[in-house]
Amino acid sequence: MKLALASFITLALVAQDPQQEPTFRAATDAVLVDVGVQSGRRPVPGLSKAELAVADNGVSQTIDDVTVASDPVDLELLVDTGGELRTMGPMIERDVASVRSLLVQGDRSAVVTFDSQIRAGRPSADPASRGERGTVLFDAIAAALMQQEEPGRRRVVVVVTAGLDTHSLLPATIQRAILQRSQPPVFLIAAGQRPTVVVYGMSGASGAPNVNAEASLAADYRPALREVADVTGGRLFDLQEGESFLTPLRDALAEFRTRYILHYRPTGVAKSGWHELAVKVTRPGSFDVRARRGYWRD
Repeated sequence: MKLALASFITLALVAQDPQQEPTFRAATDAVLVDVGVQSGRRPVPGLSKAELAVADNGVSQTIDDVTVASDPVDLELLVDTGGELRTMGPMIERDVASVRSLLVQGDRSAVVTFDSQIRAGRPSADPASRGERGTVLFDAIAAALMQQEEPGRRRVVVVVTAGLDTHSLLPATIQRAILQRSQPPVFLIAAGQRPTVVVYGMSGASGAPNVNAEASLAADYRPALREVADVTGGRLFDLQEGESFLTPLRDALAEFRTRYILHYRPTGVAKSGWHELAVKVTRPGSFDVRARRGYWRD
């Protein structure tokens, strides 16, 4: 089934109106923050609220509770079938068929493919079923992030991509609004070779890639992908040509399932507007802490 890109863009312009309530979990008297903590690429278990610290717009907050995420997972897998990955098509099709083996009881998965079009369903071996050469990478991510999270479940978006975007239509301001207001983290698996490619300009340190900016030539497209991951609290994985994306996907799901959820009631900060978040581990040691950069509150 082809997904109507124009409809998604219209929905984005309406649903991401700054005057409307953001989808990020910020209730009247509490904020819930998903936090991943790793050491040596392994999740760190058993952290207490005394071993974590959170700052809201630079103001230290009192953590009321820390729980380990336990709700069933809804995985949305976005698979790039654009020209840059077509040589890896058979391997990607095989790996997509094996995704269910990574799920546990209660989990669900959905697959969306994209090139110059967005489609629901697994990639097809028939070239005629694909769009023209090119990709709508950032439009596909935006469309996935606009889906609502069901109560009692947790959504995660994983993108397998060459990292190029040639056809996206959403302006940078809408991209940024969707990233900042969405709930799921985005994990990106960057596949393919590293030729000199077109990389689009960024809209700012806390924004999304600006696909409308003037394009420049660069040898490394990863900063734009890393920005998407960092804003949403996800992670960027590199995939060498010929490697299966199932290994980084397994790592992404393992991290997501072992994340902590911090509960706190904001104090000493404005009630409305953008709230910058900073989360750290106070236990001695070296840790990689992943949490979204902030949230909007109206």
